[in-house]
Amino acid sequence: MNGRNYDPTRFILVVIKRKKEKYYVHITYDLETTGSELNWSEKMTSDTVAGIDLNIDRVAVSIVTKQRNWLESRTFYCHGMEYVKSNRRSNIAGEMAKQIIDYLVSWNVGGFILEDFTFKQNHDTHHRFNHLVHSFAK
Repeated sequence: MNGRNYDPTRFILVVIKRKKEKYYVHITYDLETTGSELNWSEKMTSDTVAGIDLNIDRVAVSIVTKQRNWLESRTFYCHGMEYVKSNRRSNIAGEMAKQIIDYLVSWNVGGFILEDFTFKQNHDTHHRFNHLVHSFAK
């Protein structure tokens, strides 16, 4: 980071890890964001809205008007997401997020609806499902 863009009010976290004689640095920082999360009682002012459905191997995005008229849907595939290691999985998720954001910006989407999911490991389900849920990149 150069001094021109440094803002001391923003949160920065640096983690250095040593693994087999190599050092890895993980830097986390807040991005400036616009917009807000609406409550159920608040009205959305945007003309176009996106609905996003997340799955382990794909993300489906549907664009609708605020009058609930469908405009377009697109599926973004994340091949191999369930088989790769966690660092590669995070990289795939980041690349996918950029593609989805570019798509939403191209439609001038002013808001999106995203499911609120919580994962709980259930020992009664299949071990492969538990493994996928545990390693799901959030």
